[in-house]
Amino acid sequence: MQNPSAEHQKLVNEAINFFTQNGFIILEVDNNPQFPTPNQHGKYRPDIVMKSADELLHIVEAKTSNDLYSLTTKEEFLNFSNRIMSSNSPILVANKPVPFHIIVYKIDLQKLNNILRELNLLYLINTRIFVHWYEE
Repeated sequence: MQNPSAEHQKLVNEAINFFTQNGFIILEVDNNPQFPTPNQHGKYRPDIVMKSADELLHIVEAKTSNDLYSLTTKEEFLNFSNRIMSSNSPILVANKPVPFHIIVYKIDLQKLNNILRELNLLYLINTRIFVHWYEE
């Protein structure tokens, strides 16, 4: 993976702050020496892997304007939106869908919506896919 841009890293840092303040435990962060590097989930490595109080894993991807229309982004969205907790997980979360959080700059919300529509993923909004935006 190439080094992330400063605007991408800013989104990742905002996500870390937001989710930490909301009770999530950050487990792994890509390109951040303060955390272990995430394992690949399917073909791709997420920006952040975290867990909620109930032990459910969550995947977070930060996307900038330059990244949104790439083939890699589309493949990541399809891959990360279909992850399931393993049957070896704690009983309350075993075999449950892994929530997928996407963070973008507010100006890119419509682009993100268009991509999710193109990928036929809009129906997963607020059930498996959660969209967060940051205003610069």
